[in-house]
Amino acid sequence: MTIYTTYLSKFSSNEFVRRSLHDVILEIKSDIYYDLVKSIRAETDKSLQKKNKLKLPQFFPTVVLDNENKLNNKSISTGIVQFDIDKKNNVDANIDELKKIICNFDETIYAFDSPSGGIKFGILTDFTKYDYEELHSFKNRFEQAYRIVFNHVSNYVKANFDECVKP
Repeated sequence: MTIYTTYLSKFSSNEFVRRSLHDVILEIKSDIYYDLVKSIRAETDKSLQKKNKLKLPQFFPTVVLDNENKLNNKSISTGIVQFDIDKKNNVDANIDELKKIICNFDETIYAFDSPSGGIKFGILTDFTKYDYEELHSFKNRFEQAYRIVFNHVSNYVKANFDECVKP
């Protein structure tokens, strides 16, 4: 089964493309962005760090946007619930140990080091958007799915999760 996601080559790009999650993760884990990520991690000026982060590609793992590049009734759910654990909010945490725990979940579809030194990971669920479902209902159900998955994951992963990815 191939899972597709919405992808931007960089934050300022207006060209959303549909790419396989597999290809996106391979690109992220490759050394293409090594120097840029290294500079982000070494930068002490937060505004310069943020500016450099905007040069990185972005992907939207939970949903494939429609041809209008916006979330609407035509959008498709991937079934993925994404989480982010920032190093700055988990200074004393052993990130490698947390990543091992995360990777031990059968449902973990990806886990990689984030540019800031934390972890981004996705849990594959059976959540779907029904063809007849209106957007508000879809959003409400996804919030419930997120909470269910979060509660399960947080029983094992003792960390402060970034609230920015929360629906």
